Amino acid sequence: MSSFSRGGGGGDEPTPTSEAIDVSNEISGIPNGVPTTILSYAVPVGKTLMVNYVGVSGNNRATFTVEIGSAEIAKRRTYYTHFNESFFAGSEGLEVLESKTVYVKVVNNSLSLGTFNANLLGVLL
Repeated sequence: MSSFSRGGGGGDEPTPTSEAIDVSNEISGIPNGVPTTILSYAVPVGKTLMVNYVGVSGNNRATFTVEIGSAEIAKRRTYYTHFNESFFAGSEGLEVLESKTVYVKVVNNSLSLGTFNANLLGVLL
């Protein structure tokens, strides 16, 4: 969903001011103890990303992290009967500046191979 403002120059055509971002990915065959990037999103030059939600899931016990660049900003763990977790940035969102990359990473904490996925929702301004 986009919001609009009126363009300059006397025209009545709306000019988009934001863009909804919905990125997801899944990786299977992840071995125990190997840090693996499930999802990444690079913010385009001249834009700002407001992250509203990151959801993660998998079929094994795991530790998930959300990073901006190389800085870890959040961590969640899944276990036995609870294999879904989410990170909420609140109604304002988590601001990620231009040229920065958001990463969602996982470490499989089970002895068997795992399948893990991630979803990132936000607004590009």
